[in-house]
Amino acid sequence: MATVQLEVISRELIKPSSGRLPHLRDYNLSYFDQISNRMYVPLVLFYNPCNTSFRTSEISNLLKKSLSETLAYYPFAGKIKDRDFIDCNDEGVVFLEAKVKLKLPEIFKNPKTEVLDLLFAVEGYEFEYFAFCTSLKAIVADKVQKPTRVEVVTALLYKCAISASNASSSGTTSPTVLIQNVNLRTRMIPPLPENYVGMPLGYFQYPKERTACIAWNYMDKARAVFKNNNQEAQFVQYTCSSWCRFPIYEADFGWGKPVWVSIGGCLDKNLIILMDSKSGDGIEAFVTLEEKDMAAFECDEELLAFAALNPTPLTSQV
Repeated sequence: MATVQLEVISRELIKPSSGRLPHLRDYNLSYFDQISNRMYVPLVLFYNPCNTSFRTSEISNLLKKSLSETLAYYPFAGKIKDRDFIDCNDEGVVFLEAKVKLKLPEIFKNPKTEVLDLLFAVEGYEFEYFAFCTSLKAIVADKVQKPTRVEVVTALLYKCAISASNASSSGTTSPTVLIQNVNLRTRMIPPLPENYVGMPLGYFQYPKERTACIAWNYMDKARAVFKNNNQEAQFVQYTCSSWCRFPIYEADFGWGKPVWVSIGGCLDKNLIILMDSKSGDGIEAFVTLEEKDMAAFECDEELLAFAALNPTPLTSQV
């Protein structure tokens, strides 16, 4: 693919469609929000331009209008201050409109991460995209009782990431910890509503000898780890977040549903993000590692036996 350039067409500050109530100035953050690392994950939604009769300017105006109406919901129009609270100043957010001289088939034919990164002008760790086949779960199910597909894929990625790190360090091993983000809304007593705004997450260390068993059996241990928040500092940390079953492919702004949804690059290392494939019966994984680790990781034979590296999105719905 030839060198791709991005041209910014316009930059505009979008403010809330209606002002907040005077007494709703500060929104205090919960304990979970305050201790959580700040991580911003750019999301790219690709749409088929043939599905709409809207002109580019009309699409832009519709998005601006929707964004303005969304910002009217307290406290979305604020900014985090000192990790303690959100200052709801109604300043608005930046809306950028840009264009890239590429057609969708060119991106889908070879979805290299440098093209996705270009859309957000980010630089960071090595970032690759994998699509997993459904046969992996069936193989693991012979050894582990009722594993979920997210557990199975996470376990394989974590195992291969550790192997890659050891290989790139001349066999030197270091203790590792996997932080698995868990939605605690329905697990709280009493349960929190699904539209609860905040970061009700848990994390835990789980032993490598139980690599195929992840998440739900370790909730009690998660609570203990929270009491010693600095405990993970001595470990090489890997973080996994599953977006599976999120209705990402239902994002219809008036010109159809997206043909592919991708991550636009991440700045944090040792990060794994899982998403459903468009068909819903496969998993796509977006992984960031240090360059020396990624070189070994993307050549791991065990990983490549069940996953394709940077496949064409429209044919990777496995």
